[in-house]
Amino acid sequence: MDVAGLPEDLKASVMAADVLIVPSMMPAQPKAFMEGTMDLYAVLKTLMGDKIEICIADDDYEEIELNSRILRLGRFCVKKVVLPVFLGVLSAYIYDRIKEPEPIEVSVELPEYQQPATVSFTIEVEDTLGKKKEFQYEGPAADYKEIAAEIERLWNEE
Repeated sequence: MDVAGLPEDLKASVMAADVLIVPSMMPAQPKAFMEGTMDLYAVLKTLMGDKIEICIADDDYEEIELNSRILRLGRFCVKKVVLPVFLGVLSAYIYDRIKEPEPIEVSVELPEYQQPATVSFTIEVEDTLGKKKEFQYEGPAADYKEIAAEIERLWNEE
C-alpha cells in the first residue's frame, strides 16, 4: 500500500491494519470515499477491533454521494487471516442497511426505485507472502452470502 502523503502518525496504523478502507478511486474525485464509509468504519471497528483503518488523513476525508438503489461500500484491502470475519461483519452491515423482505416474483416491469437493492464493493485480499487477489461485486444484496462464500472459495482455490 502506498502511504506517501499520509501523516507520520497514520502511516504506522495503515501498515499494521488487517482491514484498510481505501478511496474508491473515482476519476473525478480520486480521494473520495463512498457515502456511509464512516458508519461502516465504526461498525468494523466495534466488531473487529483496532486493526481497521481508513487510508486518508482526517482533514482530507470527503464522501461522495451517488443517489440510487445501490449500496456502494467502496474498496477494501483485507489480510487473508481476517477475511472470514470481515465477510461476516460486512454481511451483517448489508443486512442492517437494506432490511428488505425476500424478493417477490412479479410479472410486470418495475421502475428502478422499486427494484431490489443492490450492493457494490471491491475487496483486495493479501496473504502473508504478498500474494493478492481482487474481487469485485455489483449485484443483488440478497445474493451477498453466496458471493461471500464464493470469495472465500476462490481465495482458497490455489
